[in-house]
Amino acid sequence: MHKLVALLAALAIPFAIAGCGSSDATSGIQGGTTAEAQAETKAPASLNGTWTAEGLEAVIADNSIEINIVGDNTRSLYWKGTFPAGDESVKSMADAEALSSSMLGSQDEKVFTVKEDQIDFEMSIAGTTKTVHLEK
Repeated sequence: MHKLVALLAALAIPFAIAGCGSSDATSGIQGGTTAEAQAETKAPASLNGTWTAEGLEAVIADNSIEINIVGDNTRSLYWKGTFPAGDESVKSMADAEALSSSMLGSQDEKVFTVKEDQIDFEMSIAGTTKTVHLEK
């Protein structure tokens, strides 16, 4: 039980730190899209492979995605679902059977935003939501 409490506390720290974090430098840009902005959102040829963010590891293969919360000698399933080839926005449906035994897992539909070298999605645990930026 102490290990579970320690794991949950360890997961809450990045969310707390992110809440104090930075602002998006592009949020003040208005108007049409530029060639630079279009290039930034262009998806790579293949998204298959391992993508990471602090404390997370995602594996994309065979039109599916699995995201695990990882730590020192720990791995907890957060998300497993579809990952159909798409454009800049990919809707993923949960694998409810795989997630049914995951204490930290989410069974909501997820939307992933694909950029050239980054995949973004919202992650919620215990009422706290954070935007995650996965990189290959």
